[in-house]
This record gives sequence, C-alpha cells and structure tokens, in this order.
Amino acid sequence: HIASQNSERLARLINDLLDIEKIESGKLELHLESVELDSLVDEAIRTNEPYGIQYEVSFHSVETTPDLIVNGDRDRLIQVLTNLLSNAAKFSPAGSTVELRLTRADDKYARLEVRDYGDGIPKEAYARMYEKFMQFNKDPTKRRVGTGLGLAICKLIVERHRGRISFESELGVGTTFYVDLPVAAGDSAQEAT
Repeated sequence: HIASQNSERLARLINDLLDIEKIESGKLELHLESVELDSLVDEAIRTNEPYGIQYEVSFHSVETTPDLIVNGDRDRLIQVLTNLLSNAAKFSPAGSTVELRLTRADDKYARLEVRDYGDGIPKEAYARMYEKFMQFNKDPTKRRVGTGLGLAICKLIVERHRGRISFESELGVGTTFYVDLPVAAGDSAQEAT
C-alpha cells in the first residue's frame, strides 16, 4: 500500500513537472472547443468525489448560471478545477463542504469559484501563491501531500485561456479561488448585454 501511494505521488510529480515545462516552453497544445461551464462543474465534482472522501470533505455546486460557454480545452479546465478542489479538500476540516459556484464576473467573463471553510492562507504566503513548489502547512499534525505545483499550473493554464485567477482568504474562515474566463463570442447571455 505504501509503495503504491509513493508510486502515485511520484507519477503526479512527474506529470506536473512535464506540464509546467510544456506550458513554459509554449509547447502545450490547447484543444479548443465550446465548453459549457455548468457541465464542466458537474464533471469536476463527479470525478473528484473520491479525493474528497479521502479527506472526509464533500464537493457541492451551490449556484450555477446556465448557458455560460467558453472557448477552451475541457481537459485542461478540468485540471484547473481538480487542482483547486484537491487543495480545498486538503485544507478543509473533516465533515465540511467545498462549494463550487458558476456566475458571471462581468459582461465579458464567466467566473468559477471554489470556496472552502478551512484554515485560510497566511498573508505572508500571498505573494508566492503561484510559485512553483510553493507549499505551506500551518498545522504539522495534518498530512497534506502535494507537489507544490498545482497553483502554478492553474495560473499558466488559465492565462493560456486569456483568463485570470485570484483568491480571497481569511485565517480560520476559509479561502475562495476565482477563475475568470472570457465567454465565447456566440454566448447568448453576452449577446444580450
């Protein structure tokens, strides 16, 4: 069991390093298509449910704005949500819920939010949040396994989609990550504005 876990961890590290290298060298190919964000949220919750169970955390969609469509690489956007959900689960207390929300940031951007009610992020870590290998662990009694590459990968993928990523956090209250993506040109909601 220990060997299997270590093998999986090593595979994740190698895949993360390869992704970073591809993105930074401009060799990451995005397979762009019309992506309905509400179905993306459903898929992210469904595929990450086992990870949540491991930390005794559940993932729920709490608000969804239907018919928001972006031009994006579905697999890479799932990768972004997976990284955000896994971080939220790791830093949430057992029995808590991580919320996903899909709204409009403004008339040009759709917004995906991942909110946890965990430890929060110390202010001294803010400036380094998207650096490679960035990890912090306020509570050494909690085992949080990760490569420290997830947020760096999220930022690079979101920026390749002409989007933006940000967060708000309060110690002891929780953290919310925001991913804003440009809505597709033919999005009916955008045309109405």
